Amino acid sequence: PASPAAEAGTTNGLMRYDGTAVVGGARDIGAYESPFVPDGANTYYVNDSSTSGDIYTCLAGSDVASCGDTPGDPCATVNFLLSQWNLGPGDTVYVDTGQYGMNAITRISNADADGTPAAPITFQGVSGGLSTFSNTLPVPPNAGITLSNAKNVRVYDFRVRGFSNGIFIREFGGQRATNNVIRNCTLLSNLYFGVQILGAFASANRVVSNAFEGK
Repeated sequence: PASPAAEAGTTNGLMRYDGTAVVGGARDIGAYESPFVPDGANTYYVNDSSTSGDIYTCLAGSDVASCGDTPGDPCATVNFLLSQWNLGPGDTVYVDTGQYGMNAITRISNADADGTPAAPITFQGVSGGLSTFSNTLPVPPNAGITLSNAKNVRVYDFRVRGFSNGIFIREFGGQRATNNVIRNCTLLSNLYFGVQILGAFASANRVVSNAFEGK
C-alpha cells in the first residue's frame, strides 16, 4: 500500500507526525526529486557477513579502520562507516543485500550527514527489501534508523522490522530536521510506528511509496 498521510499529533495507519509547526514549507507525502550528483561526490559501501545475493560489494563487511570506500572493502555497519568518513553533499552509502542484526541500529545526525537541497546524502539499500535491519531483543530499541537533526538525507529501499519505531526523524534543541526523504522502504512489525516524525522544527520531510505492515 501507499504511504498513509498523517496529521500533526495524530496517527493514521502506521505513521505518526508529531510536529507542532511546519517551518520552511508544507509537508509533502508524495514528491520525489532526482538528486544532482556534484563532481567529487563519494560512494561508500556496507555489507553483512555474507556475499550471497550481493550487488554492490564483492566481499563480506568488516568494521576495520578506513573501511567502506571501495566495493572490495565494505564496512559491516553504517554506524562504523560514519565514524570513519565525513559524508558530504551528493555522497551515497550503498548497503548491500543482507540480514543486519542489532549492530545495524543506525543513528544519522547532522554531524554525520548534512546534504544540501540540490545534492542530498543518500543511504541506498537493495530494492525489494533485501537490505534488512531486524531487532532480535525481547524489548525493542527505540528505532532501527534514526535521523537526528539531519537535513537533506535520503533513505531508500530498506526493510526495518521489530523495533519500537522503524524509522524515526527527530528534531531537538531548536535545530531543524528538514527535507529528508524515506522512500521504497518496508516497515514490518514495529511496536508503535513504521515512521515517526517528531519535533516542532521537523519540517518538509517526505514519506514516499513505502509499505507498512502491522504489529
